Amino acid sequence: IEGVWAYPQAVPGGIAASRQVNGRWYDLFVLHQVAFPLTPGRFGVSAAKLTYNLPLAYQFFSQEERYTLQSETTSFAARALPAEGRQPDFAGAVGHGLSITRRLTPPAGRQGEAFNVEVEIRGEGNVALWPEPATRWPASVRVYPESSEERPGLTQGRFGGSKVFRYLVIPDSAGTLALPPLAYAYYNPVEARYDRVPVPALSAVVAPRGERVVARAEPPPIRLDLRVPVALQIGRASCRER
Repeated sequence: IEGVWAYPQAVPGGIAASRQVNGRWYDLFVLHQVAFPLTPGRFGVSAAKLTYNLPLAYQFFSQEERYTLQSETTSFAARALPAEGRQPDFAGAVGHGLSITRRLTPPAGRQGEAFNVEVEIRGEGNVALWPEPATRWPASVRVYPESSEERPGLTQGRFGGSKVFRYLVIPDSAGTLALPPLAYAYYNPVEARYDRVPVPALSAVVAPRGERVVARAEPPPIRLDLRVPVALQIGRASCRER
């Protein structure tokens, strides 16, 4: 099928099923693929062709006669996405039940050291066509995008999966590495409307170069010099009893 993004699906290698109809046995062979139109318009599906041989006699070395069967051609139409309700930040993502998870590791580091940021999108749809989320990075960091990873699969018979975007983030100054919240806009074809998935903010502690890294603030140290020694406390108590 020209003009579509097609995913061939796993099917039985031989006969998928056999059944008897009006006293004759028939074998069922299956070919299954999922097609995602890339542009609006009408798309033609070519005819399915099957070539098979039948022996002329029930003998081991019998000659065979070749037959060819061909189905009719068909087509389907794909409409353009509606303009009503489209958000300004919509980049072309189409899916159903999308969810986004953002991870920042490690929770603490030093100035000039690298942090790893992962943004994972899950749901139903063509994971290969999901665009990268628009992320606002702090001005005090250097960002190096890494390759994305696609994990297609089937969920209750529907095509979907997940797509992971990875980044290498290096803070130039000490303090707090704060990633602001973001939202991912997409079109939901099941409910015929545009949706948004919110992603909460994340932060990590950035210590100056050479200092010890802690993920959270430590309590103040215990001042032992302000405490009265136990032996002196016992001695004072004995004097008071006398």
